[in-house]
Amino acid sequence: MKKIEEMTEKTPGSKGGFGTNDGETTWDSVDYGFVKLEQGNVRFSFSTNRIYIVLDRKSPNIGFYSAHKKLNPGKLVAMILGEVKIQDARKIIKECMKL
Repeated sequence: MKKIEEMTEKTPGSKGGFGTNDGETTWDSVDYGFVKLEQGNVRFSFSTNRIYIVLDRKSPNIGFYSAHKKLNPGKLVAMILGEVKIQDARKIIKECMKL
């Protein structure tokens, strides 16, 4: 979360965590909005040991299909950090969708 905020100035749309005895919060999950498509909004969700790409879809007949063949954790992190051009990221995401 710290690296994403430093590199992109993006803040999470939501986050979850737990407090500690010293009053600090340990965040163990965060969501970042990524792109808006005509099919719905795409966001990335990071938790302790997992990364998810989520489509908040506008239709029940739309979703990801074999996204694991085109996307891996490194590619998802590169996308959110802006290391992949947004137009290239949109193209990859659309190729992973079942329309």
